[in-house]
Amino acid sequence: PNRALVDSELDLNAFQTLSFLNAFNKENNDAIRPIGTTYLAPMGIFSTKITSLTDIKDGGKVTIPNDISNQGRALKLLETAKLIKLKAGAGDYATPDDVVENPKKLEIIPMAANQLPPTLGDAEIAVINNGVAVESGYPLEKALFHEDDLAISYLNVIAARTADKDNE
Repeated sequence: PNRALVDSELDLNAFQTLSFLNAFNKENNDAIRPIGTTYLAPMGIFSTKITSLTDIKDGGKVTIPNDISNQGRALKLLETAKLIKLKAGAGDYATPDDVVENPKKLEIIPMAANQLPPTLGDAEIAVINNGVAVESGYPLEKALFHEDDLAISYLNVIAARTADKDNE
């Protein structure tokens, strides 16, 4: 949707967090601007193998999104759930290399967000974006853990080309 917006195939889009938008702009040297907000879609930690995070096995596989903004978000959620600790200052774009404590020696595997639900057959847990989770039959109520206060910084935005940011 961002490429279509830049290429003037769309006038607006509304699918991403500000963090995701900023990463797109940086990676592509583009200038899409947020012009409003839409909804808040918390990310959750899901499993088909365990019913509590305390049941995670040592060395268990954990799948997370591989795009830069959602990967950092997923790692922050794992830290909030007290499964890992990130180095100070890792920020919104943290990677598995920023993990400084991993007491259960979890194997963190980044992959495309839409591929996360099918990993639940093999992985102990998967950190899945709300939209992908719901489309795959995993509503937030089924999450073992999910964002609360952390999620507010991931409010979804309506985006436009910079030239159109004031175009009513």
